[in-house]
Parts: sequence; structure tokens; C-alpha cells
Amino acid sequence: MANRLAGNRYFRRRGSTRRRRLTVVSIGVVVVVAALVALHLGVFSMKKNKSASTNPTAIQQSFGGKQVEDVGLVAGAMGQYASANGALPTHLSVAAGNGLVLCGSTCDPTTNTVSGLSVYQALNIKIVPYSSGLTAPNTAAMYLVPEANCANNGAVGSVNTNPRSMVLLYDGENSENVATPHCIVL
Repeated sequence: MANRLAGNRYFRRRGSTRRRRLTVVSIGVVVVVAALVALHLGVFSMKKNKSASTNPTAIQQSFGGKQVEDVGLVAGAMGQYASANGALPTHLSVAAGNGLVLCGSTCDPTTNTVSGLSVYQALNIKIVPYSSGLTAPNTAAMYLVPEANCANNGAVGSVNTNPRSMVLLYDGENSENVATPHCIVL
């Protein structure tokens, strides 16, 4: 028995063959899994890539992405303004080049300017008073509503007594080009 375990060629060769088979099977499993992952991610896609000009869905996704970027720019600027000034802006003004100026009691277009808006025109971004059920009127407008909370349907819900609270309302479009109201608490 000791001879068998210690060094008999027959058993060493047989073990070696088992290890080779296991290695080949392991490599095969890894290759199959990698191919399935690549297929799932679309690496081996056979579809012809269409440009945004001929594909309405691609145009919509581009519009939606730019719209979300604009919403992020305005929301971030509001947060920075509140941090720097201890209060939310009470007025908005338009600067050259479609820039949006956040203001308190006075407006200085050389400071607090939000630039880089691509979908929204600065003149279509407004601070409006609280009204329950309020939504943005269309996909070209963005409303900022002080002292409000959001409802589940993308509209203004209840009053928020925190003086540093504000919601941002905008209409996004879904894949069927239907306006969908959105409400974000800033």
C-alpha cells in the first residue's frame, strides 16, 4: 500500500491525466461563461448601428439625457447657492449666452451664473409660488417651488415649513413621446 501511494508510475500517470482533464474542462467552462457574458452585453451583436438622425428612439434618449443634465446643473447650482448664502435664491435672471443667474434681493450677473444649459432656455426656468398639484406646463419649462414637498405623481404635494426647502418640477418624455411629470426635492 505504501508503495502505491509513494511512487508507482501507474498511479502517478493516472492522476496526471485526471488533472489534465479537469484543467481542460475548467478552461472550457470559463470560455463558455465569457462568451455568454459578451453576448449578453452585445459584443457579438449582429444589428446594424443606426445614427440618431434616422432613429427616433436614439433622438429621444439623447434629448432625455441632455434634459437630465440640465436638471442636474440647476439642482447643483441651487445647492451651492444655498450653501454659500445661507438661503435659497428668491429670483432668477437671464445672462448672456443662455446663462441663468440665481439671485437674492439683488441680481449680479457676474456671480452665481449657471451656464451650459442645452435643452432648457434660461428664461423658461422660473421660481413659482406653492400650489398643491402644480406640475411643469410642458417639456420646455422648469419650475422651482419654494417650501414644498413632492407628491407621488410628480407634482407638488404638501407644504414644507423648512425655509430652505425647494422642489424642482419638469416634464420628461418617455419612449412614446408622452410628457411625464417629475418632481425632485432640492
